[in-house]
Amino acid sequence: MRYAVFLLLFVWGIGSISAQVVYSQEDSVRFEAKIQELKSIRATHLGDSIVTIGKTFLGTSYVEKTLEVGETEQLVINLRGLDCTTFVENVIAFGTLVKSEKYAFENFTNALQTVRYRDGMLNGYPSRLHYFTDWIRNNAQKGLVKDITNELGGEMVSKPINFMGTHRKLYPFLASDENHNAILAVEAELAEEELCILQQRKNV
Repeated sequence: MRYAVFLLLFVWGIGSISAQVVYSQEDSVRFEAKIQELKSIRATHLGDSIVTIGKTFLGTSYVEKTLEVGETEQLVINLRGLDCTTFVENVIAFGTLVKSEKYAFENFTNALQTVRYRDGMLNGYPSRLHYFTDWIRNNAQKGLVKDITNELGGEMVSKPINFMGTHRKLYPFLASDENHNAILAVEAELAEEELCILQQRKNV
């Protein structure tokens, strides 16, 4: 059995952005509680901050497809349930607030949009970084993360990335031909580049 892992280092530096934001009253309450909790963080270095922020989400439910809201792509804030990617996105976004000591909700939404969307711009469903491979590369280009897999002995492999394009019916927003064609274009671009992964073989 093989395990593919991308290892990242996080770096902060997010600008000002505006977008239509969707969140519930409970999310607002959770945000304020989270801010009060994070204001007490006095980590000695970045890694400690990431770990500490991550731990504040212990007990949060794992929930899929929390971003599939409404009929058009919007910046969704959901602190009630997270999947793997939205967990990382929220840790980074809250981390920027801790680093800058700017705890306004607008600072948080700006940070989250920057991390979640290609080049930090929310421009419809295809602009979201759906594939984590794409997420890593784009956020590395923004200077928000550093992929250190190669430095740790990772191997370059080729792998087709086409799940969304070939499973269109699983994604309501892909009912639109425009969105579907845009995702196919993203997949084609990703397929042109090799992936650097760490592989571990285990006897099963």
